[in-house]
Amino acid sequence: MATKRSIWVLFGILVISAWVFGSAIQAGAETLKVKVSAYATQAEAIQIEDMEGHAITAGTNRGLAFFENGDVATYTNWSIGDSIKGKSAVDGYTRFTFEDGSTIFYKLKGIWEPGPKGFGIGKGTGEFTKGTGRYEGIKGSLTWSGKRYTNYSKEKGTLGDFVLEVAATYTLPQK
Repeated sequence: MATKRSIWVLFGILVISAWVFGSAIQAGAETLKVKVSAYATQAEAIQIEDMEGHAITAGTNRGLAFFENGDVATYTNWSIGDSIKGKSAVDGYTRFTFEDGSTIFYKLKGIWEPGPKGFGIGKGTGEFTKGTGRYEGIKGSLTWSGKRYTNYSKEKGTLGDFVLEVAATYTLPQK
């Protein structure tokens, strides 16, 4: 009987310890919510002859990022894609540069698909890869979603305009 009681006491201590230490770890995590308004500054497509509508793409995007806490940063994104009939798997890197010179870099993956009126709807995930200044040592992950408002058009003189929303959870090293 004493052995059963000892096991239950030990189990209770483990559960309480896990709860206490788990809470302490999460307490250091911060959230980051960002809206980005951007446009394509470079866009290249190489057609693949295995089927109609297949291309490898590469591009650069620039814009402004508006953070929930009031910060504003410049946004730069470099990405590549494999597109088949308007649906594109993308991989890329993004940099936010803040007024104080601090930066955040993240690597992303996602999908852009045709949406209403032919404009793309995108979504994906990402991981922080580097931070400088006040974001030195940033670690964490994010999700992103977006919508294109214009597509590439020589006649209209645009490579594409879009809006993104980013939601992240991150930690910074103890100082």
